[in-house]
Amino acid sequence: MVSSISTESSLMTPDLNRSIAGILPEILRHWRIHLSLSDDLCRYDRLAKKLQVIFPESYDNVILLIVDGLGVHNLQPGIIQENLEENGLIATSTFPTITATAMTSLIYGKHPSQHGIAGNNLYHIKSGKIVNILRMSYVGPDGMMPFLDNYPLTDLVDGPSLSTVIYDKIGDDFTSFIPSYLKPPGLGDLLHPAVKSVTYDDYQDLLSQVNLRLNKTSPQFMMLYTPALDSAGHKSGPFSDEYIDELYKVEQLIESIQQHQKLSEANTLFVLTSDHGQVDVHPEVAISQQQLDTYKAQNIILTASGRVIHGYALDKNTDDVKSILKQMKDQSAILLTKQEAKQLMGNNSKLDLLGDYLLVTISEKMISVADPLTGKTGNNRGHHGSVTKTEIEIPIVFLNP
Repeated sequence: MVSSISTESSLMTPDLNRSIAGILPEILRHWRIHLSLSDDLCRYDRLAKKLQVIFPESYDNVILLIVDGLGVHNLQPGIIQENLEENGLIATSTFPTITATAMTSLIYGKHPSQHGIAGNNLYHIKSGKIVNILRMSYVGPDGMMPFLDNYPLTDLVDGPSLSTVIYDKIGDDFTSFIPSYLKPPGLGDLLHPAVKSVTYDDYQDLLSQVNLRLNKTSPQFMMLYTPALDSAGHKSGPFSDEYIDELYKVEQLIESIQQHQKLSEANTLFVLTSDHGQVDVHPEVAISQQQLDTYKAQNIILTASGRVIHGYALDKNTDDVKSILKQMKDQSAILLTKQEAKQLMGNNSKLDLLGDYLLVTISEKMISVADPLTGKTGNNRGHHGSVTKTEIEIPIVFLNP
């Protein structure tokens, strides 16, 4: 246990025994379609027992709805909260509680220390580039350059994703849905490298496509990803009217999917989860591009993954990194060594992209770092990445009527 976290009642470390990394492996272990799953995939015993109770005869179809930015403590009265209280589970996200890290854990079935994706913006030592995992690009002389065109995916993460394993077994009966405005290259290339994602324009379009696949006689596995709620939280705050309105739209989608006949039968699993929660933030400290360039001249690289700042020492003099981050630290943040961060991520060896020191914001105060492409600092009202309970605790909700 990292002492600086364990002494704060509002903070918590990810529980590796009920981690987001164990959700998909357990769903696949109980699925009627037999898959050859590797032994190093994570376990989630309480989820396995819950699936056995709800579906003693297993299930043919799976609908996994992934709502970006929906923590347990962000829920409002409604169908999701009711089902969570009656028959759901509370899982924990990854550290950092950031989309690139958490989604990789979810889709690969591994802790961050096993897959190595330690945030959204990371310094890639082999190429000497700052890599944006969400865009699968790096900062080049002409702006963001596609990472895939120059470096293989194996430079970032080893082994097949579970979506690839599913696709290899059932082919086009596996579908990954993403909104049409998410243009490649992007995180989907890392999560679903063998699968061409299907796009949807709005929730009505998504519903129509889900129903078409449920009408098929062959077993279907569908992953439905929606980032709109997370975007509303970033822009207006996770307890704003805009966020609540977007959550209501998600619940309307759920109720519409539940109307399909197969959802009332015992052969379809409909389950919701998320990658992380969100907290209200108030940006007060901004690290400009000019400051970043000054640090780089001193052989120090700083990158931000939400409420976490990674500090890298290019000349291996980590004391300089520690000194700079300590100057930013006050009661609103904690400073972690690489080893302390590893403890939160599973403590295995594959963490080449992890900073030498990490500064983690734990209050509403936000330390904003200039975007590596635009050079501008953000002005988010809601964010995530840190180790507060609001960011870490995520729901697993069974939505079969």
